[in-house]
Amino acid sequence: MLIEKGTVVAIDSEHGTLLVQTARTGCGDCHTKGCGQGLLARYLSGKPQLRIAPGTGKAAADYRVGDQVELGLDEGAMLRAAALIYLAPLGGLLAGCLLGTLHSEAASMLAALIGLCIGGFYVRRQSQKRAADPTYAPVILNDPPRHAIS
Repeated sequence: MLIEKGTVVAIDSEHGTLLVQTARTGCGDCHTKGCGQGLLARYLSGKPQLRIAPGTGKAAADYRVGDQVELGLDEGAMLRAAALIYLAPLGGLLAGCLLGTLHSEAASMLAALIGLCIGGFYVRRQSQKRAADPTYAPVILNDPPRHAIS
């Protein structure tokens, strides 16, 4: 299980969900000059926020803004999603390239581009299909903190 810490930034009592902001770690945190990953992360800076249902036996009303939570994501789900995102477009690119080599170099480049786009559309369709699948959703691991009644 992959574990990440986050902070509750909003509570949606209408839908019974929490908006959790996670800390950015890894690329983008350092200040190394000339690093393309860090530059891109700073350019696209924005705090990652997730809308999460509290889970079985827990309610959004049990949490308060500012509470620290531990989020977990199944490693197998993460690997399957990463494989889909990277391998489908790459497979389409290579298949198109190989099919295009039967004709000419220009046909090979065009077929590779078409294969890449088909792979990208396939990833988009699969991600829309799996958006509601709880296997790919993070869950809150720790119990809600006990707050004093005021």
